Amino acid sequence: MAGEEQKLRALGMTLPEPLADESNNIRAVRVGNLLFVSAHSYPQDDAHKKYDGKVGREVDLTTAQEAATEIALLILATIKKSLGDLGKVKRIVRTYGVVNSTPEFTMQTAILNVASDLFIEVLGRERGTGTRLPIAAVSAGHNYSLLMDMIIEVGD
Repeated sequence: MAGEEQKLRALGMTLPEPLADESNNIRAVRVGNLLFVSAHSYPQDDAHKKYDGKVGREVDLTTAQEAATEIALLILATIKKSLGDLGKVKRIVRTYGVVNSTPEFTMQTAILNVASDLFIEVLGRERGTGTRLPIAAVSAGHNYSLLMDMIIEVGD
């Protein structure tokens, strides 16, 4: 098992099955030494319905942070599927988080911090820290509370 997955296991976490590509959307595209990871959210099933809705109304901060952890793990699973090994991640370049939130909610950064902290724990500070853009949205498809995408620098 790769060192990154051992770190996840030490945190009591494992990688989930990566999300399948869709007919008009693939989960990741590599261009040169960059991997562009498509928008990810949590699975649409009964176990994850608690994450649906607007943060600041139907979803509280703690629940949105739980969703961020689940999404971060799904993104790591996609990266592993795309590259074959998380050890090939040279650096996270950018994380973009869209939080479906009420106008009064201003803690979008606190939600994305949870994902960033996980990436740092798994990849180390140098590889796991990149630029970030947490942004509020008035709505999101499928009533998701959070969507995240990433750009990763790949080393071979």
